[in-house]
Amino acid sequence: MKNSTYLVVFIALVLACVESQIPFPKRPLGFVFSGGEPTAPIHLSAFVDLTCPDCKQAWPTVKKVAALYGPSVLQFKVHLFPLPYHTNAFMAAQSVYAVAGFNSSLVISWMDTLFENQEQLYNSVTMDKNRYDVINIIADLGTKVGIDKSIIKDGLSNTDYFQDTRISWKYGCSRTVSGTPFFFLNDIFVTEATPSWSVGDWKQLIDPLLLNTSITGWKN
Repeated sequence: MKNSTYLVVFIALVLACVESQIPFPKRPLGFVFSGGEPTAPIHLSAFVDLTCPDCKQAWPTVKKVAALYGPSVLQFKVHLFPLPYHTNAFMAAQSVYAVAGFNSSLVISWMDTLFENQEQLYNSVTMDKNRYDVINIIADLGTKVGIDKSIIKDGLSNTDYFQDTRISWKYGCSRTVSGTPFFFLNDIFVTEATPSWSVGDWKQLIDPLLLNTSITGWKN
């Protein structure tokens, strides 16, 4: 019954978002991996929840795919989509904006860290903890990538970063994102993609799009 209630609430929120004007962000949405170029012929977008085990499984592979093709051939962009039934997902997502505001070059490393330590933020692990306990857990992880705890703590009380995270979620809803990970290849939803997809699976999808093109640095 509880899961059914979550689903009803989630659907209602999605419908409300799709039918209303999303606030305009101060910069283009999403975080680009490793300097992926906007002129790249292949754009791969992933909507992720940093506390989602399926996203954690898919994350290393899609990074390898982006590195394999290189930034001039494939732009990999990450969008944050905290799921409402993952209690700490929103704070984890907001912390990314805090890190981006501090040093944008650390964003991917910070996502790596959150995925690697994801179990510390699971619902079952934090059931007896309050919001401030969870903030401290996330802030403590910042030291793993050289980010002072105060950066994370201040960022999690920053109204601008809160709004950025809300806009990111609403944008995902407007793109019909309903779970994570959710992939788009050149703006088209990849219906068959699963968290267990290998680099080879992605190559079978991407390589045919690059045939008969003269793209420097790409080899079939």
